[in-house]
Amino acid sequence: MPESSLTESPPKPSFLSDYEQALATARTAVELEVVDQITATSCASALGVVRGAQRDAERRYRAIEKEEKDAARAATMARGGALLDVVRELVEADKVLEEKLVLWRRTMDVVAVSKREHEERMYEEALAQSVNPDFTEANGPPVKTYIPPAPSVYDVPNGRVGLVKRWKFREVDVTKVPDEYTKRVVDRDKVWEAIRKDGVRSIPGLEIYQDDNVSFSENISVGNDKES
Repeated sequence: MPESSLTESPPKPSFLSDYEQALATARTAVELEVVDQITATSCASALGVVRGAQRDAERRYRAIEKEEKDAARAATMARGGALLDVVRELVEADKVLEEKLVLWRRTMDVVAVSKREHEERMYEEALAQSVNPDFTEANGPPVKTYIPPAPSVYDVPNGRVGLVKRWKFREVDVTKVPDEYTKRVVDRDKVWEAIRKDGVRSIPGLEIYQDDNVSFSENISVGNDKES
């Protein structure tokens, strides 16, 4: 058998070509700087492509995992490994693109709030001016300007990408969290160390007591050789 045949890598599964376009889109999009609505739409479109390909690859990988034919086991594992590489790259790109869109949305929300506050001030000033004796009908009543929110849904070729708000929580001060929302677990190793090494005999909330046990110590005979 030629030596080259032993060192050559197995050919890549043909189905990997199904993900070439999605991977190319991902690699380009992660370098995209989202600075306006056009680039935000491009980012959302790329995220739709990436997420669709990611889900397809994951479904295909699960199907490969179920194949149990021993004769094709090596080939099956190679196909699965190649797919995992694709999934990992798509997952990483997904995270980057999602962060870009979320940051853009937060920036636009801040801008929108600032614009609304400015328009509200202008409206109040115009309203105050309208009651001035010098005010004439020619000036007309003040009108509030509507500031639309930033887009939260993007239609993409294979579906929709939506920016949604979900309730989450973070720990600020655990000592103030009611007991019903905590799982109080005793650190058994720390308790044993306190009892055995430090001689602690009282810990609030714990009962430290002595129990009857049977011990065994093996006699060691010095100079007693065992029979061979």
